[in-house]
Amino acid sequence: MTESKPNYNEVREELANSNVGQTIYLPETYVSNQDALYEKSSTSGKDFVIGALVGGVIGAAAALFLAPKSGKDLRSEVAVQAGSLKEKSAGLTSQAKETAGVLKEKGTVLASQAKEKSVQLTKKVQEQAGPVVDKVKSLKSGVQPPLDDGTAFIEGEEPIEMMQTVENTISELEKSEQK
Repeated sequence: MTESKPNYNEVREELANSNVGQTIYLPETYVSNQDALYEKSSTSGKDFVIGALVGGVIGAAAALFLAPKSGKDLRSEVAVQAGSLKEKSAGLTSQAKETAGVLKEKGTVLASQAKEKSVQLTKKVQEQAGPVVDKVKSLKSGVQPPLDDGTAFIEGEEPIEMMQTVENTISELEKSEQK
């Protein structure tokens, strides 16, 4: 039992030389392809979708041709189905166009309303900002703001009577001179 195992290559050469012209079946070394199974493949979802579409088309064609109907019946049924699909698609197209028209009209109306309201708001802001700007400028420069001319500027504001203002000013000056 102290014999060592024979060398595979040596045994192979001996058998090949001794059995010239005969087929020799020797055991081959095992090559594992298991690593290739676990490598990432370069296929993508696109390949799957293409395969599914092609399979669906082939399946539909096979179902049509293997159906238990005669060719004439099959052609007439296909023509009827194609016509109904055409009518449905035309109906959906017209419905989509109508909906788009209605939405366009609503959008135009809303846009014009928004424009009108923004113009009105801009005018109000400009009217109300004018006196404030004048007052700030006068405070900044130290100049007295102009006296009220007696017109009502804001709703609810009463116009000041000019004569009453003059009389009040004169009476205040007289009181200050008497002191």
